[in-house]
Amino acid sequence: MKENLKEQILKKLPFLFPIYVFAGLFFRCYQLKNELLFDGSLVEGAYMHRVLIALSLIVPLAFALSCWTLKKLRYHSSCFTDNGVWVSLQIIAGVGLIGSNLLQFGQELPPFFMVTRMSTLLVESLPWLGIAAGLCVIAFAILCKCHRTPSPLLYMLVSIYLVVRLIVRFQNWNTDPSIHDYAYELLAAICTMLGCFQIAGFGFNKGKRAITAFWCSCAVFFTGISLADALEDLPELCALLSLLILSFTMAIQLLYAREDIEEPAEEAPSAKDLPEEDTPADLPPEDHSPEF
Repeated sequence: MKENLKEQILKKLPFLFPIYVFAGLFFRCYQLKNELLFDGSLVEGAYMHRVLIALSLIVPLAFALSCWTLKKLRYHSSCFTDNGVWVSLQIIAGVGLIGSNLLQFGQELPPFFMVTRMSTLLVESLPWLGIAAGLCVIAFAILCKCHRTPSPLLYMLVSIYLVVRLIVRFQNWNTDPSIHDYAYELLAAICTMLGCFQIAGFGFNKGKRAITAFWCSCAVFFTGISLADALEDLPELCALLSLLILSFTMAIQLLYAREDIEEPAEEAPSAKDLPEEDTPADLPPEDHSPEF
């Protein structure tokens, strides 16, 4: 009885997603407006950073407890449905990624981005990777609607885009001496990247439901906080909103997947798949010649 009650409470925690996101966004907006100076240092008497740190510990812990009770599901068809709402949200997220990266073409970049040839290559390739990632998200949604298991390559490409995006963004953050300026954007980028990387495993029918749901849930929370940092940057704001919608869609599907479906057990290797042992006929003949 107590265990069932505990599981019911934990499974209802993700319903508080809007509260987590809007609370984090409100507190971050307040901090940026009233408690952070131009150089990233805190004003005297600042306290909002403590509130945000507390939320950054409590909310992921709540997600971890919620995901801990989930039944193990490995197959794509067990977690991702053809429901029109979720498919539509994924398509919106994919279109948003394409649009946000199209807006980045022609933008003037700060000189510190062009330190090395590798930095230049990453910056110039990022919009193209973002467009490809958006197309992959749309293809994933369409294949779900068609009751087909998407190729793991789709979310591997999305993960590559997120890795390059994290590297490019970190070049900018690395010039900022105050971690208060970019901490939540960094956490959002890491969680989103890890969540998308784990989703690719379901294409092999080897997915890890609990850890994937955890990273996607954390991505929703930290991306929601990071929206406050991008209010004056339209391409970045569109990208964050798209990743927020995508993470939310995946997290909800994973958290509330049907657990009454039995997945096929792993097949034991057949006799023909086992390595053949040497038989007496395969062994070299024994030498019975007399010894001198």
